[in-house]
Amino acid sequence: MLYIISSAVIEHVGNEQSQIEYVSSLLRLCPRLFITTPNRYHWLEFHTRLPLLHWLPRSWHRCVLNLIGMKFWASEKNLRLLAEDEFARIIEQAARINGLKVTLHWYKPKFLGLVSNLCVLVN
Repeated sequence: MLYIISSAVIEHVGNEQSQIEYVSSLLRLCPRLFITTPNRYHWLEFHTRLPLLHWLPRSWHRCVLNLIGMKFWASEKNLRLLAEDEFARIIEQAARINGLKVTLHWYKPKFLGLVSNLCVLVN
């Protein structure tokens, strides 16, 4: 059985609509997908290596990143972290665009006490 694997890419494709389009394009290629992203609600953000700041509302998070000189990561086109409910909604909307009914099977590895990554087998 063939699967497409996308590991920690979706958070780098832009806004929510771009994320939906990205997943939709993957599902067009193959309706079975294994996709992962860092968990927005892990206490450590692995791209910036800053704790807790990414828990702020997105606009505040981006403002602080700009203020401390992390302009690349402050741009939504470069980083848009996802929580589990957002990630599920994006996958389900992408499936709907392709006329697919999908089942999501979650794997949530932990690192330093909290779920670090959201891993989903879509079929």
